[in-house]
Amino acid sequence: MNYTSFGGPFETTVYRQMELAMSIPPAVQGALMPDAHPGYALPIGGVIALNNAISPAFVGYDIACRMHATFFLIQEADTEKDALKQILELIKDITSFGVGSTAHHDHPIMDDPRWNQFKSTQSLKKLAHSQLGSSGGGNHFAAFMTTTTDEGELWGAFITHSGSRGTGYQMAGHYAKTAAGYIQRKGVKGIPKGYEWLDMDTEEGQEYFNVMELMGDYAKANHLLLHNAFVDRYQHAVVQVISNHHNYAWEYPGNLFIHRKGATPADKHVLGIIPSSMATPAFVVRGKGNPDSLYSAAHGAGRVSSRSQAKKMFDRTAYQHRIKQAGILTHGIDTDESYQAYKNIDEVMKAQTECVDIVMTLQPRVEVMGGKNKEN
Repeated sequence: MNYTSFGGPFETTVYRQMELAMSIPPAVQGALMPDAHPGYALPIGGVIALNNAISPAFVGYDIACRMHATFFLIQEADTEKDALKQILELIKDITSFGVGSTAHHDHPIMDDPRWNQFKSTQSLKKLAHSQLGSSGGGNHFAAFMTTTTDEGELWGAFITHSGSRGTGYQMAGHYAKTAAGYIQRKGVKGIPKGYEWLDMDTEEGQEYFNVMELMGDYAKANHLLLHNAFVDRYQHAVVQVISNHHNYAWEYPGNLFIHRKGATPADKHVLGIIPSSMATPAFVVRGKGNPDSLYSAAHGAGRVSSRSQAKKMFDRTAYQHRIKQAGILTHGIDTDESYQAYKNIDEVMKAQTECVDIVMTLQPRVEVMGGKNKEN
């Protein structure tokens, strides 16, 4: 079954994973975004529409990972080094990063009745509460960026990238096993591990979809806690807020469930955020509603190497020159998250002009992640 590729060529593994995903009976249409690279089962940057079915592995292990940006009206003085140092300390103060990090904030999401509706969520509610307001490890980040609008105004943007934390990860693993058991009981042969699904007219399919939506609301609450804290202490006028999921499944007309595993929703006129790599621009985009891309776009620059390979190829001198030249303050950027481990974001954006228009180009000023390297 055919699928549409934007950009490329990609690694052989990417094509193989996409072909396997498209071979399962419920698969209707697929697309590869220009940041595509190997993932588990469906490649990261892979988009697939299933007929009346949902696949936990195609959603991904960080359910409802998302972007959230709050924009402020600022002045040139707010971009000077001392002002940026204050922002760096503010970001470090309002959240913690990495596997197992906790925050223990309160939010109405923890009173949602869905936590008690399923055994799977009941058992993880305590963990979810303990990590509410924290940020993930890996490529998750909090940043401050700037842009000049068409009207000549200088805007600052507090941008966060994180998902449903340890709770979402465990939910993903639980329901991937549920899907594998369902396919085995159904008697469908020849389905590779990780490519199983749940039909939506089953109790299991409805349960997973409800849990996925709960994880989406939980991830959103995580971001809102951070952004509310930042707004309270930064004390600049808020001019706009934009957010989007990128590890999620959406129901579309015709009983189609579009899975975007590391892909940004790009329905017509919908705004989204596409970050790139540390020390390179991010973009606010407006979707064109391209059906060939399943109304989707890239969710970043996309890795060019594994984490272990990235550590070997890391050039510290080039890295330090890059951030100094750009005037960026960083904290916790490990070698496997340097810009050197990612594709050229300009090429990625050029490959998806049929999917999105660029509304704003955001220049990084402060980047904070959960790595071992501290101030650079």
